[in-house]
Amino acid sequence: MPDHKSRLEGLAINPAWWAFFTAQSAFNDLGFTLTADSMLSFNQSALVLVVCSFFIVIGNTGFPVFLRFIIWLLFKTAKPLSLYKESLGFLLDHPRRCFTLLFPSAPTWWLFAILVILNGFDLVIFCIVDLKDKPFETIPMGYRVLGGLFQAFCTRTVGFTVMDLSELHAAVQVSYMLMMYISVMPLAISIRRTNVYEEQSLGVYARENNQSDIENGTPSNYVGAHLRNQLSYDIWYIFLGLFVICLAEGGRLRQQDFRFSVFAILFEIISAYGTVGMSLGYPTVNTSLSGQFTVISKLVIIAMMIRGRHRGLPYTIDRAIMLPDAEMRKHDRMQETHALQRSNTLEQSATHTLRRVATQGGSGGPIDAGQNLLGRVYTNVQDYRRRRHERKEAKKLTSRNPNYIVTTVSNI
Repeated sequence: MPDHKSRLEGLAINPAWWAFFTAQSAFNDLGFTLTADSMLSFNQSALVLVVCSFFIVIGNTGFPVFLRFIIWLLFKTAKPLSLYKESLGFLLDHPRRCFTLLFPSAPTWWLFAILVILNGFDLVIFCIVDLKDKPFETIPMGYRVLGGLFQAFCTRTVGFTVMDLSELHAAVQVSYMLMMYISVMPLAISIRRTNVYEEQSLGVYARENNQSDIENGTPSNYVGAHLRNQLSYDIWYIFLGLFVICLAEGGRLRQQDFRFSVFAILFEIISAYGTVGMSLGYPTVNTSLSGQFTVISKLVIIAMMIRGRHRGLPYTIDRAIMLPDAEMRKHDRMQETHALQRSNTLEQSATHTLRRVATQGGSGGPIDAGQNLLGRVYTNVQDYRRRRHERKEAKKLTSRNPNYIVTTVSNI
């Protein structure tokens, strides 16, 4: 990239320092650049866009996916029966007991799928409505698609811009605004969904004797509860900030400047709340639209960034961030008690079904169907009792020898 190198030298920027600074900014989701036009100068540099895209992904939503993949590779290549392999196996079997951003296999695949779907949606919308627009006629088709993909990655939290966002179609701007708002949600929901104390954090354990709560405690219900909590945490604060800024900027809004509109302000607020940093900008200046705000509006934007920065944190009750003290032991006992009650409830329900079917079969009911169902229920009950007995034996073995670790990992 000799042209880019000479351009950087013409701006008195050392190319090596620019490369290091930009890589750190991409991986740490800052969005700062040493060039005034963000990444617009590199919209036809495939190497820069691809490398920065990789750093953006693994530094944010893709970090748990990449981390588990590395641990899985190390586990597969480690020496058999070694303590090193057993330690890696424990990380794969019990990830959330060790680190908040290391998830079990199923949630990791779910997070990877969500990452592909969201970024793919942004790219498809861009290709449909903006790929052949006049502002991009001077850019070759391949670089347009690559730029659209790069810009989709940037909505996660990094805030780089490889094109003038104000020239994009309104539908693409709305899509980017939506993605900036939900950027942290897949990661935050994964953190809270895989919490060892998830039921306690949602208050399920407080209703121990309510059988309907136990039966309805499915993963989908838990995810719904997490989403409702997150939305109730976000919505009122965003619209309060929008109201205050519209109140403070009423004079500018009355001038009907199309670049200083309510939508542009909302875009700025969502960008700040999502800690992204993307902006529709303002003509003749190199700053974002926030540079045209009054002092009160700038303070609101600062408050939005502080509030939004805490969206992805785990709950207070999370074993991965708790010290091994009396409080952790109390939550461990609660979790064990609730799990035992759920197991007893399921066993009692299966036994009740077994007796009811046996009674119906003996009273002249459909003998063949009853016997088939009876056999299936009996097999399930026996299998459940066998697994529970194996868990008890494994727990006894672990309690006798704390250094012994049972590892059963066979896939990613």
